[in-house]
Amino acid sequence: MKEKNVNFVKKEDNPANMPEIRQIEDFWGILKGKVYQNAWQAKNLNQLGNRIKYCLGKLDHNIVYDRCRSTRSRLNNIRINGIIENN
Repeated sequence: MKEKNVNFVKKEDNPANMPEIRQIEDFWGILKGKVYQNAWQAKNLNQLGNRIKYCLGKLDHNIVYDRCRSTRSRLNNIRINGIIENN
C-alpha cells in the first residue's frame, strides 16, 4: 500500500478488538442489565424476545445518545493515553 501512496492506519495502531470505544458494547450491556434485572429468567425464547422488546421500549434514549456522543472523547483519550489492553 505504501508503494501506491495509499493512506492507512498500521495494524499496531488499529487493534481489531477495542470494546472500550464501541458504543454497541455499552448498549448491549445496558440492555442486558435491564432484561435480567432482579434475577429475571426466561422460560423460553418467545418469553426472552418479548422481554427484550419490552425493555427496549422502556429504555431511556438519552442513555444511548450520550454513549454515542462520547465517541470523540473516548478516541481522544486513547490517542493521548494509548490503548489499554484488558487481557
